Amino acid sequence: MNTRTITQLSLIVLSLTTAIAPAHSSRQTFPTQAMVAQSGGYLLAQSGGGVNLDALPTGFHFFRDISDDQNYLILEKRGNLVVGYGYKYQTDLSYCYRGTAKGNFVTDAASAKPIVTSLREAWEFAENRNINLNNYQKIPLENIQSNIDFQQRLYECRRLLAEAPSSAVNAWTDFFFYRLYPQMQGEKLQPSQTQLQQEWVAIRRAIADKIRWTPRDCEQPPESNGYDVVNYNPNEVADAVFYARHPELNGRKIRPGETNLAREWSGIQRRLPEFVCDNP
Repeated sequence: MNTRTITQLSLIVLSLTTAIAPAHSSRQTFPTQAMVAQSGGYLLAQSGGGVNLDALPTGFHFFRDISDDQNYLILEKRGNLVVGYGYKYQTDLSYCYRGTAKGNFVTDAASAKPIVTSLREAWEFAENRNINLNNYQKIPLENIQSNIDFQQRLYECRRLLAEAPSSAVNAWTDFFFYRLYPQMQGEKLQPSQTQLQQEWVAIRRAIADKIRWTPRDCEQPPESNGYDVVNYNPNEVADAVFYARHPELNGRKIRPGETNLAREWSGIQRRLPEFVCDNP
């Protein structure tokens, strides 16, 4: 599993204290496993039980976790691709995932969930996961509260877990580059400016996989189109620029006696913002 802790994003806390909740009480009676066997498969059960995603038609589906009746899942299936929005009833906990349907599992899934720290809201992203829906039971879609726009939630999940367009990555690269070179604001790099081009490329590589669309309203580069830098760390951007300037170091750490190099790195780091849009 490739997990990245990210400031301000993922298994997405979309301000849901009671946001998406069943229309009926959590004490509502649901069919037991024995009743499922008698009724012909309310759980869309396989031999091992649980949800057989392959048997689901294209469209929206609503599920309850039979091992914890506070956990619910809204899923959209298109062919063998699924996007899911899960939440815990009467809490702020929620998450998104996207992957491929295969039996009881969502395979090769990307997911996002919130982490709350004493300092700020943070996010954890994971990729290449297999999500087991063995304990989930299908219940009527109308059990979702009528005032909840679950299609909008799933739309936000799709955008949250989608790869950022190049235009957004480039906009954020420019943002950091011009913080280092404010006198060049708005200027395009010329072919002869090879060192600056290398630094720009290094910044882009450092942030490319940290740019995600978010539903938050905050100041961003106009060309970013709602995409933010998540899990931003100014030290990582400073490293990228520093080693682009000093390829002879081959990425090694600055040694105690290399005061000029240490001073140069600190000068780069000080020009970068401590936080960006999604890292208040």
